[in-house]
Amino acid sequence: MVRSVYFPRELLRPSSLLTNIVLDDTRSSSHRLTATCDNIFAYISDTVAPGIIVYDGRRDNAWRVTHASMYPDPDMGEYDIGGDRFTLMDGVVGLTHSPAQGLLYYQPLATDRLFSVSTAVLAAGPPAEGTDLPVNLVGRKSSQGLGIAVDPRDDTIIFSPMSETAIAAWNPLANTHRVLAQDPEKLQFCAEVRWAERDGGAVWALSTRFHKYFKRTVSKHEINVRVVRIVEGGLGGGYSGGRGFSAPPQIFRRSTRFANATKTLKH
Repeated sequence: MVRSVYFPRELLRPSSLLTNIVLDDTRSSSHRLTATCDNIFAYISDTVAPGIIVYDGRRDNAWRVTHASMYPDPDMGEYDIGGDRFTLMDGVVGLTHSPAQGLLYYQPLATDRLFSVSTAVLAAGPPAEGTDLPVNLVGRKSSQGLGIAVDPRDDTIIFSPMSETAIAAWNPLANTHRVLAQDPEKLQFCAEVRWAERDGGAVWALSTRFHKYFKRTVSKHEINVRVVRIVEGGLGGGYSGGRGFSAPPQIFRRSTRFANATKTLKH
């Protein structure tokens, strides 16, 4: 065990459900402390009592931030995966970090929107009372999703729209998107999506069929949990999978405000 962390009672809520964690080792100005367990920030999603817990490893201190964007959208709580319909009003759950842009991307489950907040703001300490967290709307997806990841080679955001049972990618700087893979059986309810640095940039996904468990229709005679590996193709580029599948024309729509921000980053 590296370290045990005990959150104070005032940081949590009676219904708190801590679901995902992102580790950030880019906040240090000291080369001696960079990328050590004693100098790292952790961002943790609280899904049922929506908010993000920020933990400062060097100071062994934690605080909570919240914003309206972390709550479920009441109009997006119904899901359709392969004809299975269910309702689940979950808040912020998907997290990923862009070290190059200094952004934490996040999304509630019950939304088609993706948001971002500066990690410098998160790491600065608890926000003053009455201060709004400076959150940006990045864009809107074709449907809800859970797992998200960043490919650090070009800051492409990888996500899994549920209704499309697909893994897709969107580059915020070029505003281009593509479908990496699509499978109506093997890519149901992808709870995790990861870009694998030690696997030549392959994308790994955890497909769970959670909706079957949620509706109590799961069958022990079927494969319900899969770890899926999506590899880049040959000279033609792209990734394997998705043959015969056309991406929705708006699988991801960038917000105007975020477009202006990325133009500034380019320059």
